[in-house]
Amino acid sequence: MIDIVKGYVNNKEEWRVYLKGECVDQFEDYSDALEYKFALHQMLMEKASIADDEQPHYIDNKGHIHFKHEKKK
Repeated sequence: MIDIVKGYVNNKEEWRVYLKGECVDQFEDYSDALEYKFALHQMLMEKASIADDEQPHYIDNKGHIHFKHEKKK
């Protein structure tokens, strides 16, 4: 789940983007936060479609996808 939350730092308004309850970035403008949220959502959807693919792969602890290649005989 990706959320945008309004917050304040030194009495200045900011918008924070949270992914699964963890703050991943913050912005001065809501429109920048919303654009980032859509880009992050698109990236997650692409990873999900790759994960459904039949190619052998694994996802490391940072969320990066690595494909396993067959060894030559």
